[in-house]
Amino acid sequence: MALTLAASAYASGAAEARYEGGPIPAGHHIEGEPRLDLVIAGAGAFVFPYGLGVGFAAEADFPNQTGWLVVPVGGPFLTLATRDGCHADESCVGEKLLTAALVTDGLVQALGVATLTLGLVLERKVLVPDESAWRVAPSRVGTGHGVVAIKRF
Repeated sequence: MALTLAASAYASGAAEARYEGGPIPAGHHIEGEPRLDLVIAGAGAFVFPYGLGVGFAAEADFPNQTGWLVVPVGGPFLTLATRDGCHADESCVGEKLLTAALVTDGLVQALGVATLTLGLVLERKVLVPDESAWRVAPSRVGTGHGVVAIKRF
């Protein structure tokens, strides 16, 4: 006969459940948690264009005021405001594409920061047990018998 100690989630279900109104069950209370879906989406929407902009500018040694791209959200707009524009004797197709890319970069970064902020501010309500409880019970462990410790979080 073997004696084994194992921890697992409480068998009665999830430790937390989304609260959608109604009476609060005995032994539970309501807590708020960040909206991780919005936090992750916002972080991705910010980091991707920010990293691309800084990476491309750094690779080219930050030419023509692109050093401003290291400033989050405002950097693309500061770059547009301070860089040398297209001259009359040159083709301006590349400059127009760069302008569109910088504006898009700044807008997507701003949208990402706004989404991330909303995810942190707008909390999701969940039901949480009032206290954690340990339970020890006999159990089959592999081909033998043992003791299992069960923890409800």
